[in-house]
Amino acid sequence: MDLRKITGIFVCTLLLGVSSFAMAGIPELGNCEAAFPNYSGAEVALFNLPNGGGSPFTTAQVIGTSDIVDASIIVTLRDGNDAVIPNFPAEDVWLESVDGGMVPCLGGATADLDTDADGETQFVNAMSAGGYSMANCTVMVSGDAITGGANSGVFALRFNSADINGDGIVNLSDISDFSSVFYGAYDFSADFFADGVVNLSDVQKLAAGNGAACP
Repeated sequence: MDLRKITGIFVCTLLLGVSSFAMAGIPELGNCEAAFPNYSGAEVALFNLPNGGGSPFTTAQVIGTSDIVDASIIVTLRDGNDAVIPNFPAEDVWLESVDGGMVPCLGGATADLDTDADGETQFVNAMSAGGYSMANCTVMVSGDAITGGANSGVFALRFNSADINGDGIVNLSDISDFSSVFYGAYDFSADFFADGVVNLSDVQKLAAGNGAACP
């Protein structure tokens, strides 16, 4: 084998090694997954407050019913080599509603923990957020949506909050928005129990959340 062939093989091997090294530890969105491990069924809703005093994912509600379910989300991050990524920072993994209607406080919709040795993190704790959304939500990693897994990181998880206008605090503006719905046609934005009707139980949640603000 002449020197040129040997050099060519060496260069190709080196480039492949560099490429593999470059992919290591960097999430490959098509290899990452997010799932509801404890629930499969109809769309569910989560009630948020800006101060984090809303509902944890373990007490999500099946929309239009009184059924409470565990809608915790488990995320697994893998790199371009399909290797799991441990110790990936929680602040770089977060939830977004597709329409932007759920409005988190700074860091209020991030994962609970850095990824563990299996590349896993979770959404279990209550978020710090306001606004409302009937759109799907997605799991974002460093600003881009996960595309791998059975559901491609997309969930039929809806959000509402006593901070109806999503300005980071529950105050008179939200009470005014709630009143206009309470005496009008049904609107999910004010159905804090997500049971299909806006009534006194929702008024109680609004009152309890009054004054809640982003940290």
